[in-house]
Amino acid sequence: MNLSFADTAIAVGRSRSTVKIIQGRYLREGEKALLGKGRGGKRYSNLTDQEEADLLSSFLDKARTGGVLVVGEIKEAYEKKVGKQVPKSTVYRMLARHGWRKIMPRPRHPKTGIEFREAFKKTPRVCQGRNRKSGRL
Repeated sequence: MNLSFADTAIAVGRSRSTVKIIQGRYLREGEKALLGKGRGGKRYSNLTDQEEADLLSSFLDKARTGGVLVVGEIKEAYEKKVGKQVPKSTVYRMLARHGWRKIMPRPRHPKTGIEFREAFKKTPRVCQGRNRKSGRL
């Protein structure tokens, strides 16, 4: 069965140019081009998956008791273990790989009291700038 590039692209759900690229690789490399491994996944790492899990297990007890985990603390422990500085994004990706969710910011500042918030709500707002009725300063 001889199909054109356009017909083959429709049949496999790819574009014509992708079909041409795959055919060229097949002609050069044979079946290996069709069965080859893709580029996805983690190629470089400072720690193995098990070492990362061991590092996070030390913080697991704090998380179970409802404590707030600070990425800075985990980052320091990670850097100490690997012996070099890493960006925070490395730690966030490690947390995501191990199923930890990103910690959300607090809904309010911990040092503010209810009385202060209620008093602030009752404070009248003063209009600054132009006089809204006359348009003058």
